[in-house]
Amino acid sequence: MGRTNSGPGAPDEPRPKRQHQDITRNIEFSIMQFLRGKHYKMYHAPFDVRLTRATPNGDASIETVVQPDICVICDLQKLDDRGCLGAPDWIIEILSPGNVSRDTKEKFDLYEEVGVREYWMVTPEQKNVVVCLLGEDGRYELRGEFYAPGLIPVATLPELQMEWAEVFEGV
Repeated sequence: MGRTNSGPGAPDEPRPKRQHQDITRNIEFSIMQFLRGKHYKMYHAPFDVRLTRATPNGDASIETVVQPDICVICDLQKLDDRGCLGAPDWIIEILSPGNVSRDTKEKFDLYEEVGVREYWMVTPEQKNVVVCLLGEDGRYELRGEFYAPGLIPVATLPELQMEWAEVFEGV
């Protein structure tokens, strides 16, 4: 599949709009506060996530490198000096008009295939958060679509609940 560079500054993409940055900061702030003192890590683009697939002989092969807007890794053994090797537990992508189909189809399929447990797609223009969770069958199931004030549950970090109004504050 090759390299997918979805982070800020990707050579073939326009820079994210200010709304994108505001939402990223709002979400990161909530996650960072929650993670203080815990043994999980959060990173934001540009941060390389090297996704692997099994080869016919059973070895893992790095097939794709992505730079999610935000990711949370619970297994710190996946981290090295180059980023994350393997699927993060939670990925959040802030959609821009030019990348909607890639994030809602290509990345959705990729993240599902490699086992990202929780995938959020945030649409700034609609102030909408779509939450998908990996089911026991290895397929994403829609956990919910959040488009009005209220709590957004986080399956990866069950004690954390995001407030919709805080995600879109200032947007």
